[in-house]
This record gives sequence, C-alpha cells and structure tokens, in this order.
Amino acid sequence: ESLSSLQPDATAYTEFAQGRSTYDAYIASLRAQLTRQGGGWVTVAPRDTCQQGNDSESAAISHLSRLNAEVWAAKAGCVGYETGGAQYQAGMIRGFDPAAILTL
Repeated sequence: ESLSSLQPDATAYTEFAQGRSTYDAYIASLRAQLTRQGGGWVTVAPRDTCQQGNDSESAAISHLSRLNAEVWAAKAGCVGYETGGAQYQAGMIRGFDPAAILTL
C-alpha cells in the first residue's frame, strides 16, 4: 500500500462540515478525543506544505506531502489542521461572523 492510494480518515468535523452531523456532535467527539488522549495538537502542515510547494520548485510533490501530513498526523492524534489563519481575522475586520467562515 502506498501513500498515494491512502485517503485521510473522515472525522467528526468532516461530517459536520458536509452537513451530515451537528456542531454539537462534532464538539462532543472532539472533547471525547481530547479526554482519551489527555490533550491535543493542531498542525499547519497540510496548508503550509501545499502553499510552499506551489510557490517553489517543489510543486510536483506538494499534493503528496500534504496527503502525508493529513494521513499520518491524524493517526498520531492531531485534532485539527489550520487551513488558513487569516480568513477569520479578515472576516472580523470586514464585519463577518468568524464562526460562519468556519462552515465555508
């Protein structure tokens, strides 16, 4: 089995983001995971890897590198991925609800 044939496991957030579950169910699942693990961590690797790869000579490996971060970080207990930190602040500056941006 190779990395290119793997897909990240669906999470409770995946279900929420795709409209198949509630926000409350996502939060309950996240709290349960944090309780089981004794804490959690978040990574910017998928976003940064893709962004950096597309901005340099590494563009050919950016998809595989992002996939590597998504597949293996989840297995190591990662509870989330930063997909873009500035969108929330920019939304607030422009008068949008940052929580609404989460669903985009």
